[in-house]
Amino acid sequence: MTTLIPIHLKCPRCGKVFLSSVLASTGSIGIYSDLCRRFSGLNPLPYLIHTCPYCTLTGYRDEFARASFIENKPLLSDQEFGCKKYEFLAARYANENKNPYEIAKVYHMGMCCARLSKDPILESRFLMLAFEWLLKAFKEGVVPEKEKPVALYLLGEFLRLMGKFDNAIEYYQSVANQKSADDWLVDLAFKQMKFAKKGDRKLKEL
Repeated sequence: MTTLIPIHLKCPRCGKVFLSSVLASTGSIGIYSDLCRRFSGLNPLPYLIHTCPYCTLTGYRDEFARASFIENKPLLSDQEFGCKKYEFLAARYANENKNPYEIAKVYHMGMCCARLSKDPILESRFLMLAFEWLLKAFKEGVVPEKEKPVALYLLGEFLRLMGKFDNAIEYYQSVANQKSADDWLVDLAFKQMKFAKKGDRKLKEL
């Protein structure tokens, strides 16, 4: 079960204090076939990152100072941004010329977040962006070697979810060719490849 703790944060860009929340606890109940985690209760993913409601700077908790005081006026909250926080963070990373692989991971998290928040339009957009940035990361050779098996699997799964079955099968097959691929991942890739061969683009619970 997800529980939250309210917190006051100070933005390092504009210096203003705003209201946010951090996770006190959460409980995972499994994963989906695109490796998004499933949770019971409140969606915890919007609370893993924070967005300044004054200037939209978005980052992780350690990038913001904890405010030692509360101003004598109402403060804005970042709660309204929800899963769109991930879009802000990805845009920031792109502007900072971060590794495309890191940007792909942000969009993947955003996709997971949007699904849990029952926002299919945002989920679909984040899926496309996660795929595009992950493919870009491979083309530029910046995917960490130890993470290539999972990244290749995700390319296959993203393509299957988009209905591009032949391309998906190629990526599923490539997972087994990675010497560092864990047995569970190879097994999962072959399992999902069977769905692709049947023309099944439905998301699966694992």
